[in-house]
Amino acid sequence: MMGKKKKISLLGPENPAGYFWERLTNWMTGPGRFMVLITELVVFSAFISRFWLDARNNDLTEMLQEKQAVIDSTRQFRQEYLQVANWLETIAATLKQRKNPAQPLTILEDDLPANLRVTSVQVVPAATNGQRRMDFVLDVNSEGELASFINKLSRDRRVKSIDVGRGERDSLQAGTRLHISVLLAN
Repeated sequence: MMGKKKKISLLGPENPAGYFWERLTNWMTGPGRFMVLITELVVFSAFISRFWLDARNNDLTEMLQEKQAVIDSTRQFRQEYLQVANWLETIAATLKQRKNPAQPLTILEDDLPANLRVTSVQVVPAATNGQRRMDFVLDVNSEGELASFINKLSRDRRVKSIDVGRGERDSLQAGTRLHISVLLAN
């Protein structure tokens, strides 16, 4: 005799409600348990890292506040330093552009004969092209020395033009007092 035939069903057992709970229980005790543990570890690490990130944020905020305080405390010094630096640059530029104030005197020193005497010298800006004019008064005892002096001045490259002004006879001395104006070349 043959035994009872077993039915093979591809749909599973006949009680579908019990089957669901059984599958859920199997899943939770097997692979689901690992997924839940991994999820809990991720959540826990995020929770713990939040405290570390907050502490790091506080440290960085304090460091920025300290640096800002240092910058604020040195701001006035920096402004004063930049003012002084600009002032020194302006002075240096002005000194570079400034003409040698002793140049007119070197002209007299180079060209003046020993017997002529300068009684006054005045260097003033000329009316044209930013040139300078040197006005001086000479005590002259000899016409030859005066001619030699004027000849030397006229050949000097630092002199643009010479104007011999009025002459006065000095009653106390034997010479003549002449007013001479020299336009200096740039």
